[in-house]
Amino acid sequence: MTQPSKPPLAAKLRAALAGERDTATLEALRSAGRAAYDELMAAELVREDQVVDQVTPWAATQAVSSQLLAAWNGFVLQTLGEALLDADYAADKATVGFVPEATHGQAYAWLSEVPEWIARARQARADPGYDLTADIDLPLRLPAWIVVESLPAEHVTAMMSAAPALRARVDAALYALEHTTVTEEQTQAVNWLKKLASQAAAAADYAGALHSAGRDANLSGTTETNFKRALETWFYVGQLAAMPRLLASRPWETSAQTGTSTDTGGSITGALQTATAMVESATKLGANPTMDISIKVDKETIELHIHSYKVPANDRRALLAVYARVLNIHPLESPFDRGRTQLEATGTFGTYKVKIWTLLEGKDRSK
Repeated sequence: MTQPSKPPLAAKLRAALAGERDTATLEALRSAGRAAYDELMAAELVREDQVVDQVTPWAATQAVSSQLLAAWNGFVLQTLGEALLDADYAADKATVGFVPEATHGQAYAWLSEVPEWIARARQARADPGYDLTADIDLPLRLPAWIVVESLPAEHVTAMMSAAPALRARVDAALYALEHTTVTEEQTQAVNWLKKLASQAAAAADYAGALHSAGRDANLSGTTETNFKRALETWFYVGQLAAMPRLLASRPWETSAQTGTSTDTGGSITGALQTATAMVESATKLGANPTMDISIKVDKETIELHIHSYKVPANDRRALLAVYARVLNIHPLESPFDRGRTQLEATGTFGTYKVKIWTLLEGKDRSK
C-alpha cells in the first residue's frame, strides 16, 4: 500500500485530531530506498555464483563481502520501514498518509539509513579495493527501538510481516556458507550461526502464535520482545554470513563462556529481558510488585523465589497463582524438609524454562 499523493481534507482533520504526523518525508525515503532491493538482487547473484563455482565466502575479496553486507543491511532496514508504514495504513485507512508520532520516529530511524547502505553496496561493486570495515565497526545492531509507554499494535503487525523475508534470506545465506565451508573452525562458526538463526526463528514463531491468537494486553510485551529478538538476531547473523571474516575472533567461544556476546536469545541478557516481560505480565494480572522476590537466571532458565520472611502464606499463594496463570499451568506442592512443603509453578515463558517457588510451614499447607 502506498500513500496518496494528496491526502483528502477529511484524512488531514482526523490525523490532526489524533496527533498524527504527515508521512510525506517517510514516503520520499521509502521511494528512494527501493533501490535497496536491486542491490540485494545483485548481491544474491554474486552469492549464487560463488556456490556454483565452489568459491568460499571465507576467501571472498573485501569488496565482495562488503557488497553482500551493505546490501543486506539496506534490505533489512527498507523492509522494516515499509512494513511499518503499510501496517499503519492498513489498520486505519481513514488516515492513510499520516502515522502516530512513535510510528513516524521508528520508520524514520530505519528508512533514513537505507541510502547510505545503497551507496556502500554500489561502491563495493565498482571498487575492487573497497573495504567496509575501514569505515565502520561491524557487525552493527539495528537502530534503537522507539520507547513509548504503549507501543502501537501496528508495530507488532509490521514485525510479523517482515519476519518471513528476513528469515528466508538468512537461511539462504547460511546454506551458501555451509556448502563452501572447509575447515573445522569454519564448521564451528557456521553451526553457531545456525544456532542463532534457529533461536530467532523460535522467538518469531512463538511471538507469531501469541499475536495470531488475538491481542492480549497481558502478553503484548512478550510478543513484542520476541519479535524484536528475532529481527535483531537475523540482522546480526546476516552480516556475519555476508562477511565471515568477522568471525575470526571466534565469538561462539565468548558466547559459551559468558552468554552475553550477542545479546540475543539463549543469553543472560535475553533471560533478564524475558524475566522482566514475565514480571510485567504478572503485575498486569494483579501480582503485588513490592513483594520480596529474588530472581536467578542463566542462559536457559529463570528462577523466582518468593521469600517467606514476614509475608503471609496466603499472600504468597496468591502471588504464585498469578505467575502460574502467566505460565498457563497449575501450582503444585511437594515435601521439602522439617515438615515444610515447597509450592511451585514450573513451565516455560518464551524460550526459557521457568520455576517459581516458595516454602510453606506445616500450618500453612493445603488441607
